[in-house]
Amino acid sequence: MDKEGQFISDSQIQWTVEMNTSSFGSLVDGGMKFGDIELADALSVDGGTHKFDEDKINFSAKYKDDDTDLTDNFEVDAKNGQMTIVGKNTEDHAAVKDNSTIVFTFLTEYEVAKDNEGNFESEKAVFTNKIKATVGQLDLEEVKADVSTDVVSKKSGAAVNGTYPWTVDIDLQKFKIDEGSIQKLVINDTLKGPHKFEQKTEFRFTVGDDDYSEYFSPIVSSNGDGVVITVKPIDEIKDVEDYSELITALQTGKLTITYSTKDNGDGGAISSVSNKVEVSLNGQIINNGSGTSQEKGFS
Repeated sequence: MDKEGQFISDSQIQWTVEMNTSSFGSLVDGGMKFGDIELADALSVDGGTHKFDEDKINFSAKYKDDDTDLTDNFEVDAKNGQMTIVGKNTEDHAAVKDNSTIVFTFLTEYEVAKDNEGNFESEKAVFTNKIKATVGQLDLEEVKADVSTDVVSKKSGAAVNGTYPWTVDIDLQKFKIDEGSIQKLVINDTLKGPHKFEQKTEFRFTVGDDDYSEYFSPIVSSNGDGVVITVKPIDEIKDVEDYSELITALQTGKLTITYSTKDNGDGGAISSVSNKVEVSLNGQIINNGSGTSQEKGFS
């Protein structure tokens, strides 16, 4: 079995489980039936809350190859962070199709722990989902998946003539990325300390080896906290011919932003520079936004 999760809103995670029946279906006496399948799913969380909507369980099942709806072949129950999926036999669909893959999809609800002022309480929140399956008398190996709000990493390189290179990696692979959400993507990078941006500072936006700088428009400003870089997709992004390529790229790789700052002449070292990167989708901040710097790098 394979399992993965994806944030689809600021309160829901979609989990997908794939069960390939070709590896064990022939071991079930009389051929595999839906009534032979039983799954037990358990939730856990570090840094928030994670639960099923027990009053309205959002669940579906289908064959992967032809999308045939199999939802009615299963009974589902959820209670206290545990969900059971039990197959039932019907006249029309008692037998499972040979060499098939069944895809189970369901939603959970989550909330990241925050303090009284609305700030994230921990470095990251991790939402975990474990599932065990039984087919007839066969116990399958437990599979586990998790999604985390820890989506940003930032590091500095060695200074050259007082100029310091910076790299910000943003991993959005566990979030639902489509035309609507990417239009509302906002990245705020606040830089504090004895550094400044030169007028000719170059920002590059890449995913893997591909350059997507034309899709983004960084704006540098200042406030009481320091220098702020605000990054949004360009207004014309919907008209860019390869727009779909950017969405696909963000679904499969990290967005990397590179730029540089320069010592402002006050004698401050990079060790006294601090950073705060906040990423929001659909108006909701999705990471804790914290960061610290070091003389020879950032980790």
